[in-house]
Amino acid sequence: MQEAVQYIRVSSDEQAKGGSLKAQQREGGEYLKKQGLNLLAEFKDVETAKSSGREDFITMLQFLKKAKKPMVLLVEKTDRLYRNHEDMVAVQKLVKAGGHEVHLYKEGEILGPATPSHTWLIHYFKVAMATNYVENLSEEIKKGRKEKLLAGGYPHRAPYGYRNDKNTKTIVIDEDAARFVKEAFKQFGTGLYSLQRLGVKLHEDGFIYKPEISQMTKSGLAKLLKNPFYIGEMQVDGEIYPGKHEPLIDKALWLKVQEAFRKDGKPLTFNRQEFKYAHLLTCYECGSAFVGEHKKDGRYTYYRCSARKQGCSQGYIPEKELDKHFDRFIESLVIDPDIVSAILAAAQALANDTSLDEEISKTQAEIKRYRINLKRALQEKIDGNIDNKLYLEISQEYHNSIRRLEDKLSKITVSDLDFFKLANNLVDLPRTLLERWKTSNTNQKIRLLNIVSANFSISDGKMRYELKEPLSLIGKTALREVWWRNVDELRITLTLQSCNILEISGRLVA
Repeated sequence: MQEAVQYIRVSSDEQAKGGSLKAQQREGGEYLKKQGLNLLAEFKDVETAKSSGREDFITMLQFLKKAKKPMVLLVEKTDRLYRNHEDMVAVQKLVKAGGHEVHLYKEGEILGPATPSHTWLIHYFKVAMATNYVENLSEEIKKGRKEKLLAGGYPHRAPYGYRNDKNTKTIVIDEDAARFVKEAFKQFGTGLYSLQRLGVKLHEDGFIYKPEISQMTKSGLAKLLKNPFYIGEMQVDGEIYPGKHEPLIDKALWLKVQEAFRKDGKPLTFNRQEFKYAHLLTCYECGSAFVGEHKKDGRYTYYRCSARKQGCSQGYIPEKELDKHFDRFIESLVIDPDIVSAILAAAQALANDTSLDEEISKTQAEIKRYRINLKRALQEKIDGNIDNKLYLEISQEYHNSIRRLEDKLSKITVSDLDFFKLANNLVDLPRTLLERWKTSNTNQKIRLLNIVSANFSISDGKMRYELKEPLSLIGKTALREVWWRNVDELRITLTLQSCNILEISGRLVA
């Protein structure tokens, strides 16, 4: 009795569950019995045959190559065995070298060492047709997916925070998961948490990712926080499409979160340390971190540049001296009462002045320019002048610029802003900050410093700092430039900073 092996295949798990594998086993078994063949082994793949590399297919070829006598390879039909030229050549070599036969029982065809050339030619045509079928199918799927994207539909499973509604064929908000997403964006946007710490905090605050996985991983959070789907956009294969789904996050917060990733690839972090100013100070000379050291049995604490031994010239500075620096820093932000009155008076005059046509036109023109540049970059990629990696980097940068400008445009065109209230909140920030500072403990003070400043550095015993928006507006340099006396500039400044002003005010009062 001649020995045989059977190869069965389906393209997907869905087909496997549908019974196709069992049908091939049953029909193949009937053929074996009818032909008097003895089945030695069965090989099974659940993947496409479009390209070479299928696991059990390769194992089967190795099995046949090692066989000491000719065997029968039993397969339902040509496209079950392969849909690419490379695999066909591999099987043909085995047939001619080892004397094996391929029985395609549904096609009534047997291929062996003595098979005439015209039969192989017909088989080649079948393989070519099978290859063309799968390639054409792939093109049609891509075309259909492109049309769906252009129509605002998402061709994949909805991201976390949403769910696919099978009845309406749309993507809708999953309220429970959406609360997790909103809180993650809100907390990471503060710049106070690393991804690792954010995952822990969300879990500690009672936000459960999934019943079976209560705390989201660091990589999962990074992917979530960088996904533009949450602002109503869909990113597929490096391209951005407008979606029909409801956004969970506004663009201002999303952009703030992306900025949090810019500082050394992670946000500013604060962890309880032995040295209270750890991770807060940098060296103005070389950019290295300032680290703490205990002197005289721990009675005194000093800070120095971590690169001092590598040649940095910055000396030691006592912690008590830094305490004084930070006290003076907070006090220096308080605005003179006369300047407060001038700013509020200028803001009051904006009540009946809403002419922003020129700024709106300018912003719209910038958006148009970036969109044109996006199309040019795509054409450069198509023409082969830039590779896909560079194109994706350029595309991401242009899309982020467009998002910033669209966010700016949406704020400029807001007609119901109370400019006097915004200005009052702005000039009141230093007073509120000083009051909080005087009553805060060490940990609370560090958090306040992270709220108001992007960077503190030490140079020759003196402290330098960069104020975050909107606090930068009330710094000494800004006040000397008397920006509030220009009505148009004041209006634009208050409009663009409205979200920041209200957010910082709320965080200082809370």
